[in-house]
Amino acid sequence: IMILGVGSLPQPLWTMVHVVTPGVLSNGILQWSWYFTRAVLRLAMKDPRAGRDNTIRIIAFNAAIILLTVGMWKQQSWLTVTTAGAVGVIIAWHGLALVSCLRTRFGNRLAVLVQYYAVAAGFLVLGCVYAGFVTVAMFDNGAPAWVVSMRDDLTLAHALVNLLGWVGITILGTLIMLGPTILRGPLTGYA
Repeated sequence: IMILGVGSLPQPLWTMVHVVTPGVLSNGILQWSWYFTRAVLRLAMKDPRAGRDNTIRIIAFNAAIILLTVGMWKQQSWLTVTTAGAVGVIIAWHGLALVSCLRTRFGNRLAVLVQYYAVAAGFLVLGCVYAGFVTVAMFDNGAPAWVVSMRDDLTLAHALVNLLGWVGITILGTLIMLGPTILRGPLTGYA
């Protein structure tokens, strides 16, 4: 049985993994982290950080992901590294906007949730740096020997930082802070 896409797409394993992770999970994180941030910090509906700016970030993120995919499929190191950098910049903007919201509304007992989201964003920025090194090791014939020799280690670091840091910390923070709220239980230790 042939797995969907294997053999018919360039970079099939990369494509399947990255359609799910940046495509689905990261878009969900970008959208829902702002939804929860706006709710727990009681941001005004007209606050540009939680409205217009978030929409711009999501559009820019998706455009960068499309270009990243083109770069990988065409095996163009410069395009892939550039767009991985663009993803890192967009996510850094997301994290800084979260921190900006915290500075104005930190008194809320659920503000800790936004701290989880900001830390998670930092992990994805780091993951984008690792992605750049992995891409250079894969596609650049003039890559330094140390980058080529560390390709597998860099790939593992990229995967772990993104999965455990970006996705894991986001999910963990949401469950720890909103789980008791949903179950109508007390938030012990956060009062």
